[in-house]
Amino acid sequence: MHLELLGLLVLLLAGLVAFVAAMIAYTTWSLTHPPRRGYAWAVSRSAPGDPSEVVVPPGEAPLVFEAWTCAVRNGRVRLPVWDIPGRRSDGPVALVLHGWGDSRVVMLSRLPALVPLCSRVVMVDLAGHGDATGICTLGFRESADLRELVGQISPAQPLLLVGFSFGAALAIQLGASLRSSAASPGSPPIRLAGVIAEAPYRFTRTPASNTLRLRGLPSTWNVRAALAIIAGLFGQRGASASGGFADRAEIARALSCPLLIVHGDTDAIVPLEDGRTIAQSAGQATLAVIAGGEHHNLWTDPGLASSVRAAVEPFVAALGGALGADTLG
Repeated sequence: MHLELLGLLVLLLAGLVAFVAAMIAYTTWSLTHPPRRGYAWAVSRSAPGDPSEVVVPPGEAPLVFEAWTCAVRNGRVRLPVWDIPGRRSDGPVALVLHGWGDSRVVMLSRLPALVPLCSRVVMVDLAGHGDATGICTLGFRESADLRELVGQISPAQPLLLVGFSFGAALAIQLGASLRSSAASPGSPPIRLAGVIAEAPYRFTRTPASNTLRLRGLPSTWNVRAALAIIAGLFGQRGASASGGFADRAEIARALSCPLLIVHGDTDAIVPLEDGRTIAQSAGQATLAVIAGGEHHNLWTDPGLASSVRAAVEPFVAALGGALGADTLG
């Protein structure tokens, strides 16, 4: 009898260990292999699939763009890029960074607000997203990828970083890192005009845990274990605190340009308090709270989109008088 009970306990323990291991492996794989949303995703939602399909005001010419590819990580990863001429020749060059599980296609909704005020808008699929190769490393390798991209962009006008969620965290990281050096060795100094961060988070574990929780999956111990594995795989000893899982509120202190944070007050993925704390940490920050705004609907809900544009457009327009003031290198 005792042997039978012991055998049952061993079997149950083995099952528990297998479940824990499988859940950690699934969480790690999910975080590094996000959903891919490309042209087919846009077609299924009757949404624009590239810049030429974005609706422009009556009387304006359709948007044109150049498609090219940026090779990073010693050529192992290829990031597809859309390069769109803006309507304002003396405006900033906007680099638009999407969120985790999104793509440049998803970010097309920002173009009507940016194109009239920028000299150029550059949209990219980050590694492991959209049509890009590679896998997502949650910030450990993406910052270096973006520095290479900025070096290839070689913006004639100051750079405006625009990011959503994961892209917002990267925009803050990139903006802070560009203070101390050129985008890449031998490249000219980068002038940073400003940063627009939509729904930025302080710590990576926050959106990771909340995303899994909303799916009805475990979202505590497995997330901690998965993030530790990802840090072990992609982190580098002695790496700058501006990468990986550092506190973006602390990173924002290093920004020397204007920062606009746009955050919905009902965001269930990234709480408004994260955006508020980051804004309080930065030296030149403005926080625009969107009443009724959730995580993914700031630009898809027409009423909310008008509120977001009311914050974004004056911010970008005001950068015109300060362009060139902050030369980094």
